[in-house]
Amino acid sequence: MSRFPALLTAAAARRPRAVLAVIAVVTVVLASFAPQSELSNDSTAFSPRNTEVEALEELRDRFDDTSTATLQMVVTGDDVVSADGLVTTTAIVEAAESSFGDSLAGASGGRAITTYLDPAIDRIEVDGLDVGSVDDATVEELQGAGFDGVPPAQADLIRALAAGDDPGAAAAGIVLIQLDRSAFADDDAIAEAQRAFIDDVDARDLPFDAAPFSNELVRAPDDSFQQEVARLFGLAALVILVVLALVLRARSGPVLSRVGAVRRSLADMALAIFGVIIAIAWNTGLGVLLGPSYLDLIGDPTPPTQIVPILLLALGVDYAIHTHGRYREELAHGRGDPTAVAGSLGRTVGVALTLSMVTTGIGFLTNLVSPLPAIRDLGVLAATGIFAVLIVDLTFLVAGRTLLDRRAARRDRLATLEIEPTETSTLARVATVGLRPAVTAPVVVLGIAGAITVGSVVAATQLDTEFSPVDFLADGDPSKDAFVALDELFSGGLGETTEVLVTGDAVLTPAAHNATAGVEAGLVGQAGIVSLDGRPDLASPVTELAAAQRVAEGVEQTTAVDAAVAAGLQPDGTIAEDGDVLTVYSELAGAFPAVDAVVSPEPVAGTEGAAVRLTVRTQSESVGVETVRTAVDDSLAPLDAAGVTAVATSDAIVNDLTIDALSDSAVSGLVITLAAVTVLLAAVYWFRSRQAGLGALVVAPVGAVVLNTFGLMWVFGIPFDPITAIVSALVVGVGVDFCIHLGERFIEDLDAADGDVEIGLRQALRHTGAALAGSATTTTLGFAVLIFGSIVPFQRLGLVTIFAMVLSLLAVVFVLPAMLVLYGRRRTADRSDDDGEVGTEGEVGGGDLVGVVGD
Repeated sequence: MSRFPALLTAAAARRPRAVLAVIAVVTVVLASFAPQSELSNDSTAFSPRNTEVEALEELRDRFDDTSTATLQMVVTGDDVVSADGLVTTTAIVEAAESSFGDSLAGASGGRAITTYLDPAIDRIEVDGLDVGSVDDATVEELQGAGFDGVPPAQADLIRALAAGDDPGAAAAGIVLIQLDRSAFADDDAIAEAQRAFIDDVDARDLPFDAAPFSNELVRAPDDSFQQEVARLFGLAALVILVVLALVLRARSGPVLSRVGAVRRSLADMALAIFGVIIAIAWNTGLGVLLGPSYLDLIGDPTPPTQIVPILLLALGVDYAIHTHGRYREELAHGRGDPTAVAGSLGRTVGVALTLSMVTTGIGFLTNLVSPLPAIRDLGVLAATGIFAVLIVDLTFLVAGRTLLDRRAARRDRLATLEIEPTETSTLARVATVGLRPAVTAPVVVLGIAGAITVGSVVAATQLDTEFSPVDFLADGDPSKDAFVALDELFSGGLGETTEVLVTGDAVLTPAAHNATAGVEAGLVGQAGIVSLDGRPDLASPVTELAAAQRVAEGVEQTTAVDAAVAAGLQPDGTIAEDGDVLTVYSELAGAFPAVDAVVSPEPVAGTEGAAVRLTVRTQSESVGVETVRTAVDDSLAPLDAAGVTAVATSDAIVNDLTIDALSDSAVSGLVITLAAVTVLLAAVYWFRSRQAGLGALVVAPVGAVVLNTFGLMWVFGIPFDPITAIVSALVVGVGVDFCIHLGERFIEDLDAADGDVEIGLRQALRHTGAALAGSATTTTLGFAVLIFGSIVPFQRLGLVTIFAMVLSLLAVVFVLPAMLVLYGRRRTADRSDDDGEVGTEGEVGGGDLVGVVGD
């Protein structure tokens, strides 16, 4: 623990130019991988590995090139069944036909594009009217009359596309656009095509707003998300620079003029900031190397992992402040030339920083037990980033400062008094406010802290859990606006589908095929299942084979149907008991794309055997995901009886399972994190000084901080989500960092004070106070800027981090000093006993605590 930082700082101090050259080469190499990083917001990246996620992935592998992608354009206005609504809707249709062309896919009623105004549009075309010449009353009249002659199922769909019960007046309407997935390379290509279409719509200056929503747009966020993250990072850097200017401010004096003091302050600030930027560049490259394209240890970048650079900025500056503070103190006290002082940092502050890095890294790596891939990846990237921060801090910062101060020493311009940390500074005074109560009434301080923590534990049990990939869209993103409108006005809209993957040895049997007809019967009248003309909007092998016979046109399709009938196909889509299912599927698949979308006779890469798919349109927002899932699961009984495996899945189901996993992992994650860090620190302090109890003592206040943070989350109505899920690791990492620095310095200053606990604690607080308060301020303000962002989970994290940092500072100012007083008194008493002196009860104090953390 001590040799590692000592070697780094010694090398940086003795060969600063060589070290800086190595850092430059490593930075260039790792940064060159950064452009390969591609952001993904796929819901499966957040969900635990389970049957539903695996089924969803297999469905995509087998059927993505034969299925359709749904884009919903939500038109909003005072009354969208109007002349302005007509102009807006027809313009959207024209833009879709122009942008998508042959990639449009025939869907409900044979239409690739279905709008809430289809009855009026059809009548206008029949009557030869000009869209721009009709007024509101005419549109309303045509809309009502146009339903005559529309097939009942199609009429039901059109009515569902208008908000409200009155088809002649609605505050919003949907234009439903179906795209053929086989026309695109992947989801990213679909999203890119949809964005081009959206740009076309925006350029038309329509009378009503039209907001887009599709799963592809959510899964592959546009540049607005990255731009928002970059803006927040820049704002955080600016705020931290202001704090650094105060913390690292040099004074004018015998050596430095005012200009020189400013130059010295700016140099230290630059070393701190550039060091963090280098570490972030390293970590970005490492993220790519650890990702799917290389080592495949983590997944693609996700929105939660984009918080890592801001986290490293805050924590990296924290490390730099402690390093600068100890360097300045040693140099000012005349303990050597710049090279010697810089080289010695590894044996002083370097040990505390290394210990902090290890504990923080372990805190984040405990996220590896999380069932959510995105959280596991965040833990890995945060841990590697913290390691990179430490390496850069002990090399780049030390080498840079050594070079600058060597030159100053040669010119006899080395500043000492001007950079000496002042123990009477405002930050140092803030850090010592808890000294008096800690010395005079430590048990009372701990009792109050314990009572507050118990209350927070009770409050934390009431925390809600939320998750939706849409949360990571920035406020003002059209897709987020559309999602809100779909949720509030259309019970989630008509873009949601629940799919069923059917696999097993008996898939290609008439019994399994015919059982899908029983699934349709089981879905009739169920809540959350979209019905058209009294029947569920379901696509299954039976429904598609029946439809193929009804719509067969041309020689190819007629021949295919005849061959299928000869193999046992019945008019209702079922297959005779002695029929040949594989032949029926094979004959129809090539001639009817809809059959390809529900049948996969042969395995694809990563799958086994045959499979079929059932797709039903659902609205889980109106009744709840569990209700929809139960309805679908219950309808699958005929398939179970036929001897096949049927798994219902959807993005909504996967998201719901993610929420359950988040709730379950909240407590377990905290326990594992605290246990791992406690064991590590106990071992370290045992091997260093045979004081294992000091490890538990250092961690105890941090555990209270986490619990109190959860309590404040409940008070302010902040739910547990994939971002706030990292709060345990973040608080443990930062909080233990604070406690380690004070604990390490306390032991050092206690020895220097010959065992006088009050003097040792006062000196420790004064020596580390400014750095602790300064690092707490930089971390708090660095994360606080997230509140001003437009991404909801980041806003929540910003507020939660403020809670955590304020509580951490209070813990290190009040709670830990009280514990150190009791610990120090016991330590002094034990030493007196070893020397033949008997310690008094008053010297020990707080016997209960001594029993827990004693040697």
